[in-house]
Amino acid sequence: MHYTSFRKIYFVLVFLHLATLYVNDNTNIIGISKLLIVGSLIAWWMHKKGFIISLSRIYGFGLVFCFIGDLLLLQSDFFLFGLFSFLVAQLLYSYVFLKKLYALESKKLGLIVGISTSILLLVLLLLPRIDLVDPLLRIPIFFYSICILFMFALAISLTIANWSNWKWLAISALLFVFSDVLLAWSMFIHEFNYQSIYIMGTYGLAQFGIMRSLNLTLLPD
Repeated sequence: MHYTSFRKIYFVLVFLHLATLYVNDNTNIIGISKLLIVGSLIAWWMHKKGFIISLSRIYGFGLVFCFIGDLLLLQSDFFLFGLFSFLVAQLLYSYVFLKKLYALESKKLGLIVGISTSILLLVLLLLPRIDLVDPLLRIPIFFYSICILFMFALAISLTIANWSNWKWLAISALLFVFSDVLLAWSMFIHEFNYQSIYIMGTYGLAQFGIMRSLNLTLLPD
């Protein structure tokens, strides 16, 4: 399937899920429509890229762990397992970004700026609120936050180092972070209107943006 055709199908699936969240309270329907988002990315990536290229394979496994995380988070009892799945996904994404960054001559400047930005975000978004989280979840959430912010730092680094190829990656990674911040806020601090729509909307955009960037830049090793 051509990229343009898949893009239309993907955003239809995202819209259908958001519409389901808005008008339907059937957890089974909501769960299925949610899983179709990353599930469609996995199917298209395997069809288009396959697992021949090593970095493509690693990114593909990252998508699989995101899918497992989405599945586990359908039940609140499996929150920690879902968190672990997404942690693995962030590490796999980070490995792909780091390998691409390593090949760029301007990687040092980008890496310094990216990591500095991630540390700033960690201080602003995480530390002031960590005491509000269930004590049993503080350590897992802290380590997950470090992993996703490191992924975001590498995304910023790639964008700075090579704007033409990676201009959408930093925005996509930021949306991923923002989606998780909204999720944590709704779970541990205060629920808000249409929270699931905002969380899944930003998550869907983030996953597509990352895939789009890698689709344009992952070439045979």
